[in-house]
Amino acid sequence: MGGNMANWLSMAGDVAAVIVALVATGGLVAFSVRRGFSFARGTWLSFTNSRWFATVTSSVIAVCVAGLVLSLQVTLASLDALTAELQDTKDQLGGTWEPFGRDIKEVVNDVVKYEYALVRNGGFRTLTATSWTNGWRVMTSPYMTGDSDRFTLGGSMWIWGTEDARDDGRLYHLYYYFRGGEAVATDGNGIRSGGADSGEGIVYRRLR
Repeated sequence: MGGNMANWLSMAGDVAAVIVALVATGGLVAFSVRRGFSFARGTWLSFTNSRWFATVTSSVIAVCVAGLVLSLQVTLASLDALTAELQDTKDQLGGTWEPFGRDIKEVVNDVVKYEYALVRNGGFRTLTATSWTNGWRVMTSPYMTGDSDRFTLGGSMWIWGTEDARDDGRLYHLYYYFRGGEAVATDGNGIRSGGADSGEGIVYRRLR
């Protein structure tokens, strides 16, 4: 936060310098033109004074233009640095959830870099992938399940490549419940598509 504030203050100072340079340059140009017209009308400005004034004005304008160019360069450099810092901060904090695809099997990839989720039973559920001796088990975060007074905490899970008798290598959907202090997996929707579309809707991911 301190770095961002310092960058903003530096950029504000650069912008202020640019504005001052522009105002000064515009004022000098206007004054020079006015006095030039006065000379043309044969008023109080002599040829010698006019030449001296033109020389001084040209020098001041050159200095102002150089300052303006330098200020613009510094401002652009400050904007580039600020943009890079904001991107670094976003990467450190983690991005927002974005649609990733429809294949649940993809959630086992890049788990250190990304976390995954999907919409299930009316809510947004984060996903956890687990490997064991063989295959994968992917489960949602727990949520309340059931349609009667036997409401219980549980969720959805999918398996593939395990030694379970129901697992033929394709994606298989189950439900899990917490009962009697234990988590129990029961039949769910069964075999799902084994292709790029798992039939479970959009999978989301975001940077950790």
